Amino acid sequence: MLSVNMKPDLTHSRLNLNYSLQQLENISGQLDFIAEARVNSRDFMVCFVENLPFPCWIKAIDGTMMFISPAYQALYEVKVDEYVGKKDVDVWGEKVAELFKKNDDKVIAGGTVEYTVELVPNRHNPDKIANHCILAKFPIYDGPDIVAVGGIIIAVFPMPD
Repeated sequence: MLSVNMKPDLTHSRLNLNYSLQQLENISGQLDFIAEARVNSRDFMVCFVENLPFPCWIKAIDGTMMFISPAYQALYEVKVDEYVGKKDVDVWGEKVAELFKKNDDKVIAGGTVEYTVELVPNRHNPDKIANHCILAKFPIYDGPDIVAVGGIIIAVFPMPD
């Protein structure tokens, strides 16, 4: 027989309501963050790229280096003013620059991401390979046109001395 005088147990309902309110507060905070990031999207992207723990760069399609990240600078012991505004041949020499250009040209021709391994010499001793790098190179578009090639090193395997 059913009892009409039973009080409903609202414990779970209160917990669910508290959880739902907490979720709404979290979502509201995220939306505020996203709105602020959109307002400062350039600053936000610069901050992201400069704090990325992987070496990355942006190169114009004519081969002129436009940006190198702090992680890139640390890995290759190169400063922004030694590389940005210059071409690979100016920093690495013709042999290495040809390899980099060949891989950049694949990205430009195909318009898609290319994963590759590049052998990078020691900057101070160009005849000695310093690292094998697994990297992704990708096109950067302005509307329908590719205007630059971006790159990010995914893994570095230093060569033994």
